[in-house]
Amino acid sequence: MLHPGKWRLEVPHSLDERKGGRKNPQRPIPYMRVPDLGSLSRSITLGALGMPGLTAYYGLLDICQPKKGETVLVNSAGGAVGSLVCQIAKIKGCTVIAFAGSEEKISWLKNELHLDHIDFKSAKSPLVDAFILKKDLKIQGFHAFRWYIRWWNDTSTGGFHQMKQWIQEGKIKCRETKTKGFENMPRALLGIFKGENIGKAIVEV
Repeated sequence: MLHPGKWRLEVPHSLDERKGGRKNPQRPIPYMRVPDLGSLSRSITLGALGMPGLTAYYGLLDICQPKKGETVLVNSAGGAVGSLVCQIAKIKGCTVIAFAGSEEKISWLKNELHLDHIDFKSAKSPLVDAFILKKDLKIQGFHAFRWYIRWWNDTSTGGFHQMKQWIQEGKIKCRETKTKGFENMPRALLGIFKGENIGKAIVEV
């Protein structure tokens, strides 16, 4: 099983080896074995314990640095990253205002994640522009791979371990929208852009 964070059940040593050629230790592929997840599904390494989880965790806690009692506004709150941001913000004692694009997503965010305020729309640009003009909105680029070493190499309180603990404790709920069949991958991908997925979109093959 692969995911954008370079998971793999079997680890090739190089591009040449993967293609059936001879081993080339000078060109390693940074794939890693899926760690022991206990009773958790392996598919979670594509979501909350993969790139979306890393993005939500460090994007919120390292870049935004919310404090207890503050308000966090989350767009696309029903998606793979947004839903995790909402839950991490709640764990940290923040008020969460969430925007989502379907009644099904609204229902999930309200009844299962128990967010403070959910609206059936996206945050409109005039609202965002107002914060920019007041210099109350921090704008910063984010490249998830910058945080991968910390995601793995931190102590037991690091990103991966902390997210795993929160999931096992029931503090974070992981929702997946599964599509069966490799041949249906294009349909699953298009569904993401149409907002059809709740949580992480998964293709089962």
